[in-house]
Amino acid sequence: KLSPRKQQILIQEGVTYLDMGDVPRARDSFKEANALGPKFGEPAAYAAAADFLVGENASARETLLTAFGTTTVDYQVLSLA
Repeated sequence: KLSPRKQQILIQEGVTYLDMGDVPRARDSFKEANALGPKFGEPAAYAAAADFLVGENASARETLLTAFGTTTVDYQVLSLA
């Protein structure tokens, strides 16, 4: 509540939703975190992983290209997808 727009808090919120099996809500949290700084790696990797999990592959690839300049990215969260 004190820092509702902090990327790391939004990522942790998304991870919690993933742990609960709520992929759409996790995706929303990750997308929000990524929107705050789309050039940062970690939020982009989480947002892309969530996109892959819900079948939005084109969006996931676009997110990775924007943040990393490639779709071949080494972040553990992407192994979930």
